[in-house]
Amino acid sequence: MLWVGTHPQLIPINQAAYTGLQPQGQPIMKNTFLALNFFPLSVAGLLAVAFHPALQAQTLVTCPLGVSQITYSPGLTNTPQMVYYEGIEMSGPCVAATNPELISFTSTFSGYALLSCTNFSASPLLGDQIFTWNTGGTSEWHYDTVGTTTVGGTTVLLVEGPISSGVLEGAQVEQVVSHVNPNALLCSTPVGVSTVTGPSAYVFLSL
Repeated sequence: MLWVGTHPQLIPINQAAYTGLQPQGQPIMKNTFLALNFFPLSVAGLLAVAFHPALQAQTLVTCPLGVSQITYSPGLTNTPQMVYYEGIEMSGPCVAATNPELISFTSTFSGYALLSCTNFSASPLLGDQIFTWNTGGTSEWHYDTVGTTTVGGTTVLLVEGPISSGVLEGAQVEQVVSHVNPNALLCSTPVGVSTVTGPSAYVFLSL
C-alpha cells in the first residue's frame, strides 16, 4: 500500500489469521466518491467504480479482506509536526484465478512526513512497496495515489500502479484503503493519536 517504512511500538495485528489462509493517476469522478460511502463493500463493486477502465483486463488475484495499520511517533495532534510513521498491511484470504498458490500477503512501510490529525493521510504520490506472499515470494509494487476523500469520518485513498518485479511482474494493482479519522479529544492532548487502522482491498490485473 501506501505510505512508505517501522516503529518499535507498532501494535501487533493477528498475523496468524492471515497466514496459510485458503480459499499520474486520472481524475476520480464523483460517482467514485459516492460509492465509497458504502466501504467496505465487495472489492469487485468498489474497484469497478474506481478503476473501471483497468477492470476490463483479466483479474489475476483478488484480496478483499485486508487490514492496514499505521503507527505515529510522536502521536498526531492538531498542530502539524514532523512525524515518523510505520505501517503494516495484511491481506487474505485472496482468490487467485491463475496463481491459486497465492492466498495471502503482508507488507510493511515507513517514513517521515509533516502530519497532524487533520492531515494524517499525507503520503508520497509515488512510492514503492514490497508484498511478501504466503509462498515466500515477493512482489515490488510501484504505486501512485490517484485520489483521496473523507466520507463519514473516514479517509479513503485510491491507489494504483504496476508490479515492477517479482511474483506477478507486469500486473496492474488497484487498492482502496480506508482509515477512521483520529479521535478529536485525543488530538487535543499532548500525547495525541498514535495509531489508525482500517480495511484495505486489492485487485491484481493483467495489463
